[in-house]
Amino acid sequence: MTRPQGDGADVTAVFARRVREYRADRGWLLKDLAAASGLGISTLSRIENGREASLGAAGMIARGFGVPLAALLPDVGCGHCLDAPRRGFTCQECGTPGPAVTP
Repeated sequence: MTRPQGDGADVTAVFARRVREYRADRGWLLKDLAAASGLGISTLSRIENGREASLGAAGMIARGFGVPLAALLPDVGCGHCLDAPRRGFTCQECGTPGPAVTP
């Protein structure tokens, strides 16, 4: 799970924090989330400690909480370009320029 631009560390850290917060808000232990999501406790522990999660695992966690996956991800400013237009282009919705094309 990474954003189109950057190394994705911010996405991984936000996802890990939100999973911990959602679990704590429900008063769940890792075993409760494991039962709800179908993932193993060790996998969930690694994810909550900042290791990257596959898109499939992230979806399973979201379904376990009964929330859309987007609720566990960082907010994105522009829904059109996801704040990362393609190289050489500028988003027509928000005006954010993409990386420059280098000769």
